[in-house]
Amino acid sequence: MASESSGPGTRSYRVIGRIEPSAHRLSMTFADQAEFDSEYTSNLAGGSLLVECDEPLQCDTPVVVSIHLPYCGQTIVVGGRVLNPSAPDVSSPRKPSGVSVQLSPSTTELREVFSDLVGKSCLESDRIEHHAALRAPSELSATVTTTDGSPTRTASIKNLSRTGALVQILGETIPVGSEVSLSIVAPGSEERVIVRGRIARRDPRTPDPPTLGIHFDPPGTRSHDDDRKLGALCGPEHGWRLGGISGPIEEVGLPSLLQAFGLSSPQGSLTLAREDMEGSISFRDGLLTSIRLEGASGLKALVRLLQWPDGTFHFRARAESKAPEGTAISLERALLTSMRWIDEGAHSGTPWPLDAIVHALPNLAEVRDADSEVELGILSCLEQDLTLAALLDALPQPDPEILAALQVFERESLVEIKG
Repeated sequence: MASESSGPGTRSYRVIGRIEPSAHRLSMTFADQAEFDSEYTSNLAGGSLLVECDEPLQCDTPVVVSIHLPYCGQTIVVGGRVLNPSAPDVSSPRKPSGVSVQLSPSTTELREVFSDLVGKSCLESDRIEHHAALRAPSELSATVTTTDGSPTRTASIKNLSRTGALVQILGETIPVGSEVSLSIVAPGSEERVIVRGRIARRDPRTPDPPTLGIHFDPPGTRSHDDDRKLGALCGPEHGWRLGGISGPIEEVGLPSLLQAFGLSSPQGSLTLAREDMEGSISFRDGLLTSIRLEGASGLKALVRLLQWPDGTFHFRARAESKAPEGTAISLERALLTSMRWIDEGAHSGTPWPLDAIVHALPNLAEVRDADSEVELGILSCLEQDLTLAALLDALPQPDPEILAALQVFERESLVEIKG
């Protein structure tokens, strides 16, 4: 519901959404168009706000936020509820502390109300990215060209973000460190988006055809138009991610982020990106309902994500999906278990690269009884030689647990690991 009335010192005063009688009153004032556009793009378009507040407010406290735009004589009053009482305010440096508010109106209603208040370029970018995200396919076609004059390779994009891409190419592989130009075909047209970068890694789990991770050059090295088009091609989730809270992982740390958001918000999702890799964590009522990183899921994926030294996160106050009954796990327990595995792995050390070959020695065939599920899994997998990466992906247990078992097998001359 939206209503309008006159207010002292304003030309227009609008109330949108449900306002609860006991709501705590909050206020935001934007000095100019650019400041408001920044908040709209970062948070408001996705149905949330970061509001400066000196008082401690509990999660789910009803609030009413007055948004003052004195430069155009507008005041918008909108209802909502506290989502995170101590949200780390990384997306808007002008506010040192505050609360994250989930607004009661739908994002469609918010966009309609604010369509005539945001700047033209901001609104156009919002519209283009929203509609492009709805039609973006799960896999994009592309070509990869190197700067050394080698033949252009046809490629399919397995994962795409603003900072990098995971691509599978036809033909010979490209050495790690090579500078390349990735030309992405926009779906439904012949238009191409060209992004330059370098080969950051080769995925040993898919040797033929080779899968390569490309780390893009900084955004400032490409045109604004190409940067906008790249954002629109970043998958169906791109439009869904408009708004929320974003920032670098290394400033807070993933364990702290999970505790801050997961234990204070009823539900939500974290999208995590590092170079060409992307993972996601969803939670509801203090339980982790979904954890994914490339081909891994569950605690295995969480252990890998917790070892990222850097990257970016984006939080949205909505769970990606409900977990099948009995599969959700306690956030606190998952963090404690994962950090224990990581610490144990760090103490024991892992001397092998991911492309090392794990070869079963004759003595392994004589082993009849395994002491654990992970040892039993290794026995069943090593009927033929595997790369270490393939073995880690084949077993559901966290990587440090598998590596510890392999070290025992190597000491007892049951396996040989070359590489």
